[in-house]
Amino acid sequence: MPLKTSYFNKGIFKNNIKRYWLISFSYTFFLFLFIVDYLFTEIEGMNRSSIQGIVSSVGQDILDRGDFAIFLGLFPLISALAVFSYMHFPKNTAMIHSLPLTRSTLFVTNYLSGLFLVTIPLVINSLILIITEVLAGFPDLSYALIWIGINLITTFLLYNFAVFAGMFTGHMAAQTIFFYIFNFLVVFLEAVAVRIFHHFLFGYVSGYSSSTFEAWSPLAYLTSLYRGFQNNRGDIIALIGYVLAGMVFLALSYYLYKKRHMEVATDVISFSFVKPIFKYSVAFCSAALIGGIILTIFGVENNLAAYIISYLIGGFIGFFAAEMLMRKTFKVFNSYKGYIAFALV
Repeated sequence: MPLKTSYFNKGIFKNNIKRYWLISFSYTFFLFLFIVDYLFTEIEGMNRSSIQGIVSSVGQDILDRGDFAIFLGLFPLISALAVFSYMHFPKNTAMIHSLPLTRSTLFVTNYLSGLFLVTIPLVINSLILIITEVLAGFPDLSYALIWIGINLITTFLLYNFAVFAGMFTGHMAAQTIFFYIFNFLVVFLEAVAVRIFHHFLFGYVSGYSSSTFEAWSPLAYLTSLYRGFQNNRGDIIALIGYVLAGMVFLALSYYLYKKRHMEVATDVISFSFVKPIFKYSVAFCSAALIGGIILTIFGVENNLAAYIISYLIGGFIGFFAAEMLMRKTFKVFNSYKGYIAFALV
């Protein structure tokens, strides 16, 4: 008989749900409080007034609640950390990979169980939201449906990205840091460039109040995304991009999981080809962040020499900190040639 390979294991899926049900329960509970608070506010406002202009706007405020970004920035990451946590502990990863299951089965099953944990609270509370709005006689349900769609798409993207970030490290703390750093990296780099142009490019008018590339940082863009649809100027392109990006992260995660070695558990970086990228990226971001802090403290933002010195100090800290993390030792200063090359650039 031909051997049949299944990409889904019911036992592992059920075990993950039993072990990590508290994630889904807590998300459902906090989201329920969020929905109830919104519904009470809207229903009370609708009952207080019979003015058509006000009544017809009931339901729009669901897209004016940017505080929901806290949930989307937390629970998809927690879910990904939970179902793939065994990758970060040598004994656990050895035990899991000794099971008579292919890596494809392990990845798909764990991925789906984590996605289930983080989406079922949205589905449950979305049903509560829609049913309550229908029974209360809300004039327009489209805003609630848009809110649900945005949240499902963003959850898909952020969960897939959290899984993707985990493939590059054998350390849970590093996975968390990578997730948040890369979520805000584009906005951070744009702010650094704007600051430099503002001080040294004659005639440049800084746009600190807005970001051209904010959509590349979903958590930072979420409030603007909501309000765009509230004002009938929704960014459909961004949502399509998020779906495509989520699919790319999923495909890359699957590929990297199959190539990942078990021995990298507890390592900050799990693939050798990523180590130089990680080291110089940390040095660059540290130069911009710590250098910017030094400039602000001493009030020398308009001095080019001060900029260079401050950035070199920040780069020095970031470069050797990254070396220490990767080598797991403080004896890293023999790699000074790499820093000199970075400093010259």
